[in-house]
Amino acid sequence: MIRQQPTTDVERARINIVFNDLEPLMVNLMARWNDEKEYEDIADYGEVIRKRLPEGFELTGMQKRPFGFKFKVDGKHYKMEITGRQYTWRAKL
Repeated sequence: MIRQQPTTDVERARINIVFNDLEPLMVNLMARWNDEKEYEDIADYGEVIRKRLPEGFELTGMQKRPFGFKFKVDGKHYKMEITGRQYTWRAKL
């Protein structure tokens, strides 16, 4: 597996803006998923998130546990995840 190049300061700043903007949405989606996971498709949550991502960000997948999504920006892969205790993003290595 080829490791991606480190995230630059400019990329980090750009991701942080999106990360902060999405926090209220992610909290609400996680709470809803926890209540409705037996009845709803996780892909539907991805469509909601996709509409909120700015140009240049590509949603590449959803994950159920921990709740979150995978995305690509500037050719690099990342994850945003939320639990009852933390909300984070990181490079997907």
